[in-house]
Amino acid sequence: MVEVDGGSHEGRSDWDRRRDDALLQVGLKTLRIPAVDVRDHLPEVLDFIIRELQAAAPTRPLRGHPPRSGEGD
Repeated sequence: MVEVDGGSHEGRSDWDRRRDDALLQVGLKTLRIPAVDVRDHLPEVLDFIIRELQAAAPTRPLRGHPPRSGEGD
């Protein structure tokens, strides 16, 4: 989950941390990005998000097992 943090998040760090921890328990990671960075450095922000998604991508198919040797010949 991507969250753009602006002035409305000031003083809410405990709430945000508890919510992030709860989301992590169900497999969702929160990427917090300051609003000023989105405004002033959008290409870099997008690159960061893409890198985070690539790092989180599974390294094997989500369904089934890999084929046995010779299978499919």
